[in-house]
Amino acid sequence: MSTEENLEQNWIKFTEIVEKLENPGLSTLVDSLGEDLLMSPANAQKDEFGCCPGGCIEFALLLAQNMRKINLVAGYGYEAKTIYTVAFMRALGEYGTSEHQMFTPHDSDWHIEKLGLLYKRNSDLAGTLWKERSIELAVTNNVTLTSEEVLALLTAGNDTQNNNLAKLLSASSKIIL
Repeated sequence: MSTEENLEQNWIKFTEIVEKLENPGLSTLVDSLGEDLLMSPANAQKDEFGCCPGGCIEFALLLAQNMRKINLVAGYGYEAKTIYTVAFMRALGEYGTSEHQMFTPHDSDWHIEKLGLLYKRNSDLAGTLWKERSIELAVTNNVTLTSEEVLALLTAGNDTQNNNLAKLLSASSKIIL
């Protein structure tokens, strides 16, 4: 399968799931980001997961898939809608904020060849973490999140997580990254 076909299939799957979540804010957010989101990587360095066009969407889908499996094995009993919402918002935190994309293609051959940095990190987002960017996207785009979902996004990257949903997100992220 070509990269273009894979991008298209992942985008169709992603947007179909977003519509099924019945979260108007999330649907509007995905629609407004459109092709920028479709082409967004999830990381800057070539040896990191998702360092390619479509990496952010691929990360979102894989994250949700892993979370669903862990949820089943751990017996947490979370609904698929909750898992997809949290996984997708976590991945969108890699995209950037409502005003700035995190990654742009690198324009330095030296950085690409010597360091493997295919993308530059946006200096306007220096000091922000994915969890802060995901919450910013949710708030500015009226994405409906429950208290448990917000706390999962805010604590999944910490040494200790606030709830089992955060544990699912943390474990799934560690498997991928």
